[in-house]
Amino acid sequence: MNKKNKTFKIVSILTLLMFLNSCTLMSLKEIPKEEIKDQTKAESVFIIVHKSIKYRLSNPLMNGGISGDIELQSSELQGAEKFNQVFIYLSDDYELQGSKIIVPIGSVTKVEIYKLDGIKAVIFAGGVILIVVGLIYAFFNSDMKMNSGLNL
Repeated sequence: MNKKNKTFKIVSILTLLMFLNSCTLMSLKEIPKEEIKDQTKAESVFIIVHKSIKYRLSNPLMNGGISGDIELQSSELQGAEKFNQVFIYLSDDYELQGSKIIVPIGSVTKVEIYKLDGIKAVIFAGGVILIVVGLIYAFFNSDMKMNSGLNL
């Protein structure tokens, strides 16, 4: 097998791995509901999910429960907001009334964090760099061999 075919196979495999990896840059992790207070320190977007309807929670306070202002989330988050979301699922028994809520921690059924996975992002960036370097190497290496074979 010549060097050009070997380089092509390596670049092809790296490209495939990069695309497979790019599908999983985000991670979804369930956390205990008691740890939700720790998420207010990060720049998180809080989403209340109640009976399959999503509400955006603003001005969140976590003191033995969850309180803040809510509004119906009419569209998907854009930009940096979509990279650090906290989903708070409420029991169907809890009744939302008005635009302000105070939810006891007992009414929370599940808390999930959806965020950018830093390690996977670094691997993705490294894969892109390797592919670019591999393509440049393959291009210039084959170009030099073709030029060296010319006898003028």
